[in-house]
Amino acid sequence: MSRRADLTGAYLTGAYLFGADLEAWFAERGAEHIQVLRPAG
Repeated sequence: MSRRADLTGAYLTGAYLFGADLEAWFAERGAEHIQVLRPAG
């Protein structure tokens, strides 16, 4: 399983458990973390 799939699974699991609270957090912080996690180039 790819790292991207791991992250997607973690997000979907969290969204299921925490619902709109996590969606709001991800909207604020998600893009920032994706840029950090994604390899340069």
